Amino acid sequence: MHHHFSEWPANQCFLAPTDLPAPSRVQMEYSDRYDLPRVMSELPGTLRDWVQAIVCELGVDRGLALSTLLSGMGSAVQGARTVRPPQGSDEPLAHFSFILAGPTTGKTRTHRLVHQVHNAHDIRRYQSYRAGKRRSMVCENPKSNLEGALDMRDPAARLRSIILQDTTNRGLLEALDGVGESTAISVDEGERVLETSLFRRQLATLNSLYDGAGKVMLRRGNGDVLAAYGASLTILVMVQPDVFEAYLAKHGAVARGVGFFARCLFTTLPAFAEWIAEPVQPPEGCLDAYHAKASAFLEARLVQLESGGSEAGAICFSPAATQLWFQLAAEQRRLAATDYWHARDAANRSMQNVARLAGIIHCYCDHGDDISIESLRAAWAIVQWSLSQFARIFPPKPLPPVEMPKLSPQQKRQQRQVDDCQTILDCIADACARNREPDALKSNVFIRSGLYNARFRTALMRLVDEGVVLETEKGSGARLRIMAPYGHPDPFSRLNHSRL
Repeated sequence: MHHHFSEWPANQCFLAPTDLPAPSRVQMEYSDRYDLPRVMSELPGTLRDWVQAIVCELGVDRGLALSTLLSGMGSAVQGARTVRPPQGSDEPLAHFSFILAGPTTGKTRTHRLVHQVHNAHDIRRYQSYRAGKRRSMVCENPKSNLEGALDMRDPAARLRSIILQDTTNRGLLEALDGVGESTAISVDEGERVLETSLFRRQLATLNSLYDGAGKVMLRRGNGDVLAAYGASLTILVMVQPDVFEAYLAKHGAVARGVGFFARCLFTTLPAFAEWIAEPVQPPEGCLDAYHAKASAFLEARLVQLESGGSEAGAICFSPAATQLWFQLAAEQRRLAATDYWHARDAANRSMQNVARLAGIIHCYCDHGDDISIESLRAAWAIVQWSLSQFARIFPPKPLPPVEMPKLSPQQKRQQRQVDDCQTILDCIADACARNREPDALKSNVFIRSGLYNARFRTALMRLVDEGVVLETEKGSGARLRIMAPYGHPDPFSRLNHSRL
């Protein structure tokens, strides 16, 4: 059941989709039950229609559409609500996800369609911010009232971006400075983002934001500090496999060591788009309902932040969903029982992602106050499918070849004698077969064996003493005849036996 998996080097973590290795045990545990068609069947009808609408409109892979849609849904609802699982503390409605897709797979088209409302709200917020800044500059007299200059940290004049453009560590904390702020890092080409110091040297900050840390701080040069209290962050990085492989070669060991990848949900796209014989046509205008709900969440979130509210209401699980939660948690502990510790770390954290995705799906698809069984099952299926992608992206390194034990000088000498004996016997047998005689001339055997005199005489004496070879006559006319078979499965056992 259990196999030993050892550490793998940083430059052997990812292979292109066409060169993927054989699935590991962890990958087979999940993929046998939760492939993409199974995940689609577990989704609520509304969410399934939205995914099908994206697929039909853009012609992209369903996994790409689903992962991008979940990130867009989370970035709109995060910060306003939290989810309270039956076990553990409250979880923010935010998650980290990576989509590994090659070129011409529709990453940019899908990202723009899903985040269409987010970009529109960012534009309106920026226009309002610029207009307010101009009015402040006109109304204030800079010569008489320097203290009345615009304070960029004032909530009334602050620019709150839904999708963050400055993805540096300072830019992130400036966007989250305050209490209960939220933002998202969402890019369709992740090469530029992965090269920033945030993803190279500040992964501890991202881990703290994922875990819902109470405070993340950064000191400024003027003695001031940036402090984010109760902040939430959603990350979506779409990146090509070769770019991600280059990132892993340089920083993969650190990212795995601090547990950053274990917190992320991964999606890989096949080398060729899946072919669906009869695609299900979604209802007309179903994506408009998604955009309307996302816009409503963003508007309510902005009103909450500008009014100074920072309390996030908790979403609880229904009694039936609570009972199912404990069953799934027990099943997850069974699946996490592996010696492959990187997959075990991701599996142990998976229930956090289950709770978060269940809360996000509930906000868009459920009508009650508590999370339903349908939302929990959908979140569970998505996370199990993502774990299969994780195990495929990070395969365990195969066991190193077994090295032959080093022989002592005495063992080497014994082995050399056994080899010399076998060489002499082969030369005698060849000479007898060639000349059609029962014995062979000793001088010819010596020449054909290629052994120098001391080794030849030592091996021949052993064969004569053991009764394997009979030496007749003396001098130059001496002849050798094979009298008994020679050889055992273990040559050393014969040598040891001869000593008794």
